[in-house]
Amino acid sequence: MQGAPHLAKTYKAMKHFDYAPLYEEIYKRQKQELIDALRKLPNHEFHFGMDYDGEEQGEKAEHPYIMGYLGDEPADLEVMAIKEEDGFLSILVKDKEAGFEGTITDLKLDIVLGHLENILDELPDM
Repeated sequence: MQGAPHLAKTYKAMKHFDYAPLYEEIYKRQKQELIDALRKLPNHEFHFGMDYDGEEQGEKAEHPYIMGYLGDEPADLEVMAIKEEDGFLSILVKDKEAGFEGTITDLKLDIVLGHLENILDELPDM
């Protein structure tokens, strides 16, 4: 930058605690808790809006909500169902505001950190 040498200064990034390993640990623990819980259920899946009465599912009003991505912008997503297969999770969600459904398979990329807990809180204790 000619004529303005004071604007060409470079700054060092602020040093701070590296939170990435903690975020990774939270994600791994919540994902494993979901897998373990779903493996206790018939077919390793659960459809929200339903509940178990013994071995049978019956209707239930509550659906958990998570913050996640079905497109470019984050949205409040209503969780319709979740399934575990061979250690992989798929979550059927509905974006009520946009009016469409989608399936999330990349939990780390498409669900805001910590929101898997909202699903864990609504699964039946089997």
